[in-house]
Amino acid sequence: MRRINALGRVLSPHTDKLVFSFLDVYRKIRKRLAAHPCRPRAPAAARHTGVLQDAANA
Repeated sequence: MRRINALGRVLSPHTDKLVFSFLDVYRKIRKRLAAHPCRPRAPAAARHTGVLQDAANA
């Protein structure tokens, strides 16, 4: 989280938004992902909240 925070500080003069994503589902690959036996899932709410709290405290 410290590295992401540092990257955000470096980029902040040049952009308004920093998106950190493990998977971005593009329209072109949506059908292939839907047919794949290993489907991505959203993190549990508690884990998501913890990540956001860690980022805010970094």
